[in-house]
Amino acid sequence: MNKIQELHQRVLQEFPNVQIVLEDNKGATRPDKCAWFLNVSLNGKSVAVEWRPDYPETLSFCNCGVYGCSGDITCHEIHDAIEIIRYNLKA
Repeated sequence: MNKIQELHQRVLQEFPNVQIVLEDNKGATRPDKCAWFLNVSLNGKSVAVEWRPDYPETLSFCNCGVYGCSGDITCHEIHDAIEIIRYNLKA
């Protein structure tokens, strides 16, 4: 299980009413470089998380709606990622 799959399981435990979609990189030409995305929604608020196999310890959160348009938030620990998701879903 990679880091975003682990986060997916934890989000389901922490937020039982959440709508969640895990987009993996199966079928990609270069799955060793292609990102996975976790899209989480609750009560009209949402957050997207990116994980890349070439940076296996890093989870990225875009704070402007489009990755790479500004300083993305990154973390390395699942509990930190849960806190970022919690903040964004309740903000």
